[in-house]
Amino acid sequence: MVVLAQDTAYLVCWELSIGKHEDVFPEKLYQENYEILSKPFPLTEAWNDLDLIVKNNTDFVANNDAYFDDKFIQGTLTIPNYGCGIYALLVITGEQSGKIWIDDRTNDNGIYPATLSFCHAFHDINPDDFHQDRDEEQPLSFYDWYEDWLNRSLDQIRQSSET
Repeated sequence: MVVLAQDTAYLVCWELSIGKHEDVFPEKLYQENYEILSKPFPLTEAWNDLDLIVKNNTDFVANNDAYFDDKFIQGTLTIPNYGCGIYALLVITGEQSGKIWIDDRTNDNGIYPATLSFCHAFHDINPDDFHQDRDEEQPLSFYDWYEDWLNRSLDQIRQSSET
């Protein structure tokens, strides 16, 4: 198991955010992004207001701008893109600062805190082998999220070298 000091975990994030690894961060820290980064992250619990999606009379989405408004993700940096429109966000301002949240609005699942249950589904080789544990439903700090990903990645490498 790899263990990082908390300061090291934040340094890793800062190094990524300044563009050394552009494939990890889809956005760059351009001047126009500073305002959204400086505002506090508004959420303290999972959010999914599907009433903000306007549909026409044939039940197709006519306008989803309110649902995808940046005000719901202000004060965050996008870290990995898990694919299928699912992004992990590092909260940098507000009450949830230092926590990882998941933006899953593309799939109409809203924005919610990352938990170990989420990590099992997205970081494991065999997510179907997972059995949910109540203690694993707590929101993860960046340090906990990164440590989980790193340990699972190392386990995957070990497993693949054994075969």
